[in-house]
Amino acid sequence: MAVEKSLMKSVAWEFLGTFVLVFSIAYVGFNFLITGTILAALTYVGHHISGAVYNPAVALAMLLNGSLGAGRKDFKTFGFYVLAQMLGGLLGAFLGYMPRASGIACPISHDYFHEGQLLVHEFLWSMAICYVVLTTMHTEATKGKHFFGYCVGYTYVAGALPGQLSASFNPAVAVNLLIASAIQKPDNDNCADDYMKYIWIYAAFPFAGALAGWALHRITDQSDGKLGKFAPYMQELIGSFFLALVVAMGALHGSSPLAVGAILSVMVFCGAHVSGGQYNPAVSLGLFIRGALPLVKMFIFWGVQVGGALLGAFVAYLLTRYASSKGSDAIDSGTTPPIPVATNREDNGRADIGGTLLGEFVATFFIVLTQLQVMTTEKLAENSYFGMAVGWAVIAATFSTGVVTGGAFNPALWTGTNLMYTFHENADPLADFWVYWVAELLGGVLAALFFNFVNDPSERKPIGGAKE
Repeated sequence: MAVEKSLMKSVAWEFLGTFVLVFSIAYVGFNFLITGTILAALTYVGHHISGAVYNPAVALAMLLNGSLGAGRKDFKTFGFYVLAQMLGGLLGAFLGYMPRASGIACPISHDYFHEGQLLVHEFLWSMAICYVVLTTMHTEATKGKHFFGYCVGYTYVAGALPGQLSASFNPAVAVNLLIASAIQKPDNDNCADDYMKYIWIYAAFPFAGALAGWALHRITDQSDGKLGKFAPYMQELIGSFFLALVVAMGALHGSSPLAVGAILSVMVFCGAHVSGGQYNPAVSLGLFIRGALPLVKMFIFWGVQVGGALLGAFVAYLLTRYASSKGSDAIDSGTTPPIPVATNREDNGRADIGGTLLGEFVATFFIVLTQLQVMTTEKLAENSYFGMAVGWAVIAATFSTGVVTGGAFNPALWTGTNLMYTFHENADPLADFWVYWVAELLGGVLAALFFNFVNDPSERKPIGGAKE
């Protein structure tokens, strides 16, 4: 079977890129911020050569989407890509492990979790990565934008940072790390002995996630005549789900504000052309006052955002509460439970009602104004940094104001995570309900009014999903 020269070049690049990715993990360990950054860089440098896939699950999603090789039936290109990725990953894992006398980078970072939790985690974040790849790299509305590499890399960061779980989302990574650890097991390291039984999860469930990611991309594709009218609502549901999932899971890890900012920025990039990338009732209210969103649609978005946040928080609760191999929950492991973003306001001695109102109001004003400025003005219409601006605003607010108030800045997020609180604490899930909703919605109102003051009507552009 003849192999075209262009395909040979693409396959060679996939081999090299996957080798670099897996070698860095095996050599350094699972430093998720470093790995996500390397993935982002590899995506940028290889996009014009091979499509920068580096992941058999992503290759499957691209094949289903018609974005790989000659289209949906190009199984030859798919086969060569997967072979190159697996071989490159195996070589990278083998060489990366060689200098390490002990403490190799095992795919599972905590022996407390069992198969159910691992497979759900691999499925969800493989789905997210495949959806992000298709939306930012293979959608007409995002062509010419330069945020695709950032989105791919930092989706990985968002999925890996919050929990003490497996974090490969890529068969070429985890499968090869386990194989290499079995081939050259360092002294006093039981990675292969203890965790080879999970190799089927890493081999199979990223592909299941790829199917789901492709489906998410289809239902948020406004060019689809049958589903296009529902695309804005599905986009808000998906974005709110992943935002709440990261926030709730992030209570297990001190780097959660970085993960929250990462996933929000990615979802804003993915959803800007579909729904406006809101995911926050305060933003939706600001868009209504700014004149970019009809009143009825604003209320529908509110309902979808709260529903997505509830679903995301519930999944996080199930993962941390019920998926323990020891028959209990993640709380018993000595880690912090997946508490809501803003609870026990007075008990923690940080702020009274007045202080919470003020802090949430000011921070939400800053976040909503940032989103309106970078996403809804004609002068900045073609920028490729708007998602990062929104995500960074949330990171800054969380590390500053959030230390005092709990850091919600989003009524839907607050509601979803606090309702889940009833599943593991004897507390009123709606305590101080009005404080966060009032403060955050007022912040959105003032942000929109100030935006209208400093921007003439001619300088305001419409948003995705705003039409009746």
